[in-house]
Amino acid sequence: MSEVTLPNVTLLILLYQKQLDTCSTFLSLLTNPLASQVNVVIWDNGSLAQLQQNRLMAEHYQHDFASLLVQGNGQNMPLSKVYNQVFEQAFQQNGAELVVLLDHDTELPTDYLQIFIDEYQQTAGELLLVPQVRSKKQKLLVSPRRQEAYYLFRRYHLSCDFEGVSAGMQNTNQFFAVASGLGITAKVWQTGLRFEETLQFYGIDTEFCADYASKFSHFFLSNAVLSHDISEEAAESSTVKMWRFEQHMDYWRFQLKKHAPYPSWCTAAFVACYRRLYRLKVRLQAHD
Repeated sequence: MSEVTLPNVTLLILLYQKQLDTCSTFLSLLTNPLASQVNVVIWDNGSLAQLQQNRLMAEHYQHDFASLLVQGNGQNMPLSKVYNQVFEQAFQQNGAELVVLLDHDTELPTDYLQIFIDEYQQTAGELLLVPQVRSKKQKLLVSPRRQEAYYLFRRYHLSCDFEGVSAGMQNTNQFFAVASGLGITAKVWQTGLRFEETLQFYGIDTEFCADYASKFSHFFLSNAVLSHDISEEAAESSTVKMWRFEQHMDYWRFQLKKHAPYPSWCTAAFVACYRRLYRLKVRLQAHD
């Protein structure tokens, strides 16, 4: 294989309560032939003990990448703040031209880096790169898709808008993409686009896409197809499910306040009522 001149690429992999050598994202990245020419930042959002363990483990993989850095502070920081901090560091301090965001439960094809770098060069770094993301179990296309800016009664659903669509420029009208796999270029970052730090977990990717659409008319649909764990296909405890619900309600309130044409007190009351009714339903079911 001939030597390839690559742009300055950084991959951010976010870990939480996960060992580096069991991270499917990291392990699949190692199978990419171009891995040795990219910079990798591992952000461990878990405990200090886990952070130290992963730093020691990373020493065994230093030769596999242009650079490998494990960061964290022992706290479970809001994801939006982690993203902004690491992206700013990569672009401003390390001269990155392309930064890719990845969760720890995303599997990459062996040609992922080659595809993304080719597409970055094809678009001259002018557009957001959006891979096709499918669920691991049912192979459903979960990203990208089109969805309304907010809803009151009808839940989001998986659409088929991009099923079978060829790679290339796509309009940003009502588009949504999961954060894992997004390729953000220096030129996009220089417009001032950032992750909404009011949000901690849910809705960060939704708002990022909405903000991107307010600045850009198109994104680039990649040929790369990633495999990603989704909560709908996972067996979760009642505690985790309730945590997800509460996080979702927090985002729903934010979303309605920002996008819905109704008074904020009205949307806040609406979400509060929904939240209380759901909690009551859960308690009643627990006594059955």
